[in-house]
Amino acid sequence: MNNKRGYLVFSEESEDNPVSEGSRAYYFKVLIGALDKHSDFYAMSPIEIHHELMRFFNGTWKLTDGLWQIWYPSLSNMNAKDWAEYVQKVEYFVESKGIQLKPANTYLIR
Repeated sequence: MNNKRGYLVFSEESEDNPVSEGSRAYYFKVLIGALDKHSDFYAMSPIEIHHELMRFFNGTWKLTDGLWQIWYPSLSNMNAKDWAEYVQKVEYFVESKGIQLKPANTYLIR
């Protein structure tokens, strides 16, 4: 740099951040909990509801050994940005079922 001073700036991108524990708790306790009580999901467990939503919103069809299969990302493979987009889609879906949600920061999740 020919003896010139420069600055190096580090920033943290949401693509690199893992999904927070609070965000996972909100998703499973509030969103999945609300759908668990809805008649469309009556016979399903919370984990089955989660898998159905992941397939619906994030599923892609792949040809494997001559068979078409639907694949979707694991929660552990998602970053904070992808997770936030997914949770927003699920919130709209929950509200489309007639379930009223309060703002996320009003829920007391333990």
